[in-house]
Amino acid sequence: MDNDPRSPLARALGQRVPVKAVTVEKGRLRGVPLALRALSQAELQECRRAANLRLVEGLKWQEENLFTEAGLEDSEIENATQILALALVTPQSADAVSPRDAQRVAKDADELRLLLTKHEIALLWRIWCDYEIERSPLSTAPVDAGGRLLMSEAMEATLRALGEAQVSSYALHGYDTVTLRFIVTELAERLYSTPTNSPSSGTSPSSEPDDDSSETSDSPTGMTVE
Repeated sequence: MDNDPRSPLARALGQRVPVKAVTVEKGRLRGVPLALRALSQAELQECRRAANLRLVEGLKWQEENLFTEAGLEDSEIENATQILALALVTPQSADAVSPRDAQRVAKDADELRLLLTKHEIALLWRIWCDYEIERSPLSTAPVDAGGRLLMSEAMEATLRALGEAQVSSYALHGYDTVTLRFIVTELAERLYSTPTNSPSSGTSPSSEPDDDSSETSDSPTGMTVE
């Protein structure tokens, strides 16, 4: 007779959750041993509740002001801080850990908020978002040996066709939201890593025609996705 009182799902999944060591390559956090553990839906909801509680009761934000630009920014940063305080743990010897056995790198969100700058929290939040995308079962994008998402040939072909106005944006409906977010992030990195396309480069194309101005681009948008 089975005396295990847990539900079939609880028995199947067990008490351990995925955990992954992460590396920060610049700034004060470079070389600091860090890992991220997966959070349950209940834990994420509790983080959002704690973030809202601090904004409204701790910082005295009025509910209606939370929807202003400054309010939204504070809400996003505080939610990220609450999640990171719970998800950031010391590196583990295995790829799974029991939440109660995982050692958090910061005592709580208050300590994390006091120790880190806004930009350091934003950097760790970006790493967390990448980790969430990598683990998502909704993603249809291929992954490398380390679990990081890659642009597939089909994704590249779709984007190229969109840039050349050969297909409508309806073609994107075939991708899940996780993959679409990855595509947008990937394209943004490509765009802003190219000096000639960067709006911060301080240069602008000349309005004077070149000697070889008779040559035209194949793309009607003037931008090519490599």
